[in-house]
Amino acid sequence: MKIKLLLIMYVAVMTIMCMGFPPSSHAQSYIDLSWTAPGDDDTVGTAHEYDIRYSTSLITESNWDNATQAVGEPAPQISGSAESFTLTGLQSSTIYWVGIKTADELYLWSELSNIWSGETLNRPPSTINDFTGIPR
Repeated sequence: MKIKLLLIMYVAVMTIMCMGFPPSSHAQSYIDLSWTAPGDDDTVGTAHEYDIRYSTSLITESNWDNATQAVGEPAPQISGSAESFTLTGLQSSTIYWVGIKTADELYLWSELSNIWSGETLNRPPSTINDFTGIPR
């Protein structure tokens, strides 16, 4: 019975490997971002919206519109609060530049923040720890 179960597992793994799934070097990765919330009027109140963008090239004011806009940015908290956001769907082992702008309720946008850059990790998928079989 153990040999049959191992054979079924081997066939399943080989089938998945042959289906054209990307190797782990192309696995998706993420970046955890954090910053301090600005205010609606400089450092007072609560801003209205964030616009976080990323690129594989340096982001500047002149190419801001060409950078990829993140999806699901958090709503701003009161000025001085700790903010965080996880930028997902990124390719592993890739250098990204990330910037953020803030708008008030009139959609007056801030200047571009400082630009963060770094390389995403090359991580394999997480280990399956709840794999079981039922002998028949």
